[in-house]
Amino acid sequence: VTARIVASTGADLGSCIVAALGSLSGPLHGGAPSRALALLDAIARRAGPERAVERLEEFKLDLTHPSNAVALRSMIRHWTSAGDSDAARFAVEAALKAHPDEARFHSAAGLVRELVGGSPSAGLAEYERAVELDPREAWALDALGRIAVEAGKIAEAVDAFDRAAQASTDDPNPG
Repeated sequence: VTARIVASTGADLGSCIVAALGSLSGPLHGGAPSRALALLDAIARRAGPERAVERLEEFKLDLTHPSNAVALRSMIRHWTSAGDSDAARFAVEAALKAHPDEARFHSAAGLVRELVGGSPSAGLAEYERAVELDPREAWALDALGRIAVEAGKIAEAVDAFDRAAQASTDDPNPG
């Protein structure tokens, strides 16, 4: 609804998305931000990751709040695609400092290490910590499945992917 109201003012698509993200970023809207973030991904594909980062930064989401873990994950992908892995690292460090036992933030840290290191196994310790904190952490389970595939451990990979699929159907904020 918010995006439609903003659009009715003649605002551009990016502004509509940023407004929608802002209205959906609270903890009472579980999962809705991920749908708006899909639109930011479309902006990144069309205009480049730098433009998607600009749009999301305009709203100034608190990326250290657990309810914004999906947005943090999206920003990590866009920052690293734009060549700014330092921004991704800094954001994850800030999130973990604020919430050291938040599994999704450990998954985000694993994602940064994976994207910078070029392989899922670069984030192994963080993904394992995430699952230790929350055995149903879908992002980490998916990554552990990919790591098992890299290692040729097919049965382990299938188990991790199955657990990730089950967890994501129960997760109001799927990655």
